[in-house]
Amino acid sequence: MKQLGIREIVLLAVLPGMLGASCFATFNQVSQASKTIEADLAKRKKALLELTLFEGDAGKLNQRAGELKGAIENFDASLPKDSEKQSILSKIIALAEQNRMRVKTIKAGELQRGGQYRVCPVKIVATGEFALLYQYMQGLEQMPGLVRIAKLQVERTPIQGELNADLLLDVYFR
Repeated sequence: MKQLGIREIVLLAVLPGMLGASCFATFNQVSQASKTIEADLAKRKKALLELTLFEGDAGKLNQRAGELKGAIENFDASLPKDSEKQSILSKIIALAEQNRMRVKTIKAGELQRGGQYRVCPVKIVATGEFALLYQYMQGLEQMPGLVRIAKLQVERTPIQGELNADLLLDVYFR
């Protein structure tokens, strides 16, 4: 058997080291690629979960939009027609008399366009006791349709317990 020379010994010593280094380098690359794939997979799972949540929210939004559309249609149906203006004014006067308010003046303005509705300003000057005035205003706001007290000015009269009320109402029509 022949003895190994220095070249062969160096080759035998370096060969396992090269083999170990190449395995280590390859393992690192595979490990790094695996980590990248796992991070990408986690990111995609999160995006899928968010999409699922958004789809659920979109369904709820569509349902809520349908409910609101129905409420708007009911509101529109509750508003009186333009042709009922005189009837509404009569009801406002009758409500004042029912609450023992003395109406000095009532003046209805022209119908004005307010978005998709028409608004009729109604100016009322009336006299009465505070409790009766309060009941009258509550009755106005509870009338069918939509009557809004836009402005209210109250002054005392010389008669004990009586008030002069200057009201500006907005009566809405379709």
